[in-house]
Amino acid sequence: GTSQTVSKTVTVQAVNTPPTVVVGPAVNSLRGGPAVLMAATATVADPDSTNFNGGRLTVQITANAEVTDRLRIAHQGTTAGKIGIAGNVVTFGGVNNVIGTWTGGDGSTALDITFTSNAATPTAVQALLRAITFANAATSPLPRTLTVSLDDGDGGASVAAVKSINVVNNTTISGWDGSIGYTENAAPVLIDSAVTLSDPDTTSFNGFVLIATLSANGTVDDRLSIRNQGNASNQIGFDGTNVRFQGTLIGAAAGGNGIDPLTITMSASATNAAVKALIQNLTFATGTDAPSTLPRTVTLLLTDPAGYSNAALTKTVTVTAVNDAPVLGSFGGAVNYTRGGAAVLVDDDATVSDADHLDFATGKLTLQLTSNALSTDRLRVRNTGTGPGEIGVSGNVITYGGTTIGTFAGGSGTTALVITLNASASESAVQALLRSIEFTSTSFTPSVLPRTIKATLTDGDGGTSNMPTKTINVA
Repeated sequence: GTSQTVSKTVTVQAVNTPPTVVVGPAVNSLRGGPAVLMAATATVADPDSTNFNGGRLTVQITANAEVTDRLRIAHQGTTAGKIGIAGNVVTFGGVNNVIGTWTGGDGSTALDITFTSNAATPTAVQALLRAITFANAATSPLPRTLTVSLDDGDGGASVAAVKSINVVNNTTISGWDGSIGYTENAAPVLIDSAVTLSDPDTTSFNGFVLIATLSANGTVDDRLSIRNQGNASNQIGFDGTNVRFQGTLIGAAAGGNGIDPLTITMSASATNAAVKALIQNLTFATGTDAPSTLPRTVTLLLTDPAGYSNAALTKTVTVTAVNDAPVLGSFGGAVNYTRGGAAVLVDDDATVSDADHLDFATGKLTLQLTSNALSTDRLRVRNTGTGPGEIGVSGNVITYGGTTIGTFAGGSGTTALVITLNASASESAVQALLRSIEFTSTSFTPSVLPRTIKATLTDGDGGTSNMPTKTINVA
């Protein structure tokens, strides 16, 4: 059996799907600079609208707008795929292909484009959105927030898209490049005395921060600072904290020790000329007698009150080390020797130091009787043993803690005692050696005239120590 045929009608009602707008990441705009595209990669889509006739595109600065801010549409041309502007009329791909008209765009007033034809397709509207520009007259460095809304003309409105435009300072610093040299123990050197600075729309750098940083190979002994010229015309004055130009306070400085950045925060009197002079008086020095010779990189940034900086500039400082001579300390005064008695240590608390040598390879420790010496007088190295910290003598070989540190010759009468050192002769070893030098006489009746002993140490690299003397009183 087969039933009768029945039918039912289903009516389908379409629901308008709103368009979508994507405006991309934040962009930068120079203060007072040329207009920039607000959203050069923006996209527009609508799955059920082939055109936006009767709709609107609205772009408005909704935060930090200034009366001199401008939203406009760039005139690209009248060829295929180009947005054209003729008065308040907007075209796409030719003068006869009008897609709408525009109004507004000044300050916080929205830029409003009304679409007036079926030629306002999603492709055309996307091209239009990509052609919208922003410009400012540099009255405020605060970032602008823009809101973009699109109505498809059929009752569908997009979710508002938000765009940020960072208004960055228009400062140009030129000449901070290349390299300079610094020699160990020299006075601080100017990093770049010829650098220039320009900013056509800033009369005061109030709130700006100048930062100089040792961004490569800096050490704890390095110093970035400011030369103190004085308070006369065009001079920078610096007292360690306060920075002045021609006697007027322009900022406060902090840091600059080691890898800690030198930071100068500007005040209202920091004019273009003042900041330029300040940069020209930045200095580098290192405060050690054994500096690293790796080239330093000094990076310079000028940051505006909104936190935006110019491109980082770098300068190289090459450091030349200078050999520092060793120093003999606490070698002086007098010691008593009783004729016929045991040998006496010349100086058991003498010190040896050298700022830039780990060893005294090929160096020499020399001790000589310079007055009243007799042929029977002797300068010798006392053998204390081969244990840790002990000086040992075997033949003409000298050891420290059992390791050979050199050989000796001489020491009789006016002939100097000369000890030639090797690479194992560390600072502590040579100090122990100096403290082990002794005086004696082979005569039971030597002259009682006081002897004078002079000590000299060379480091093997051309450095010669001070030459202290010691008196031996003979009783």
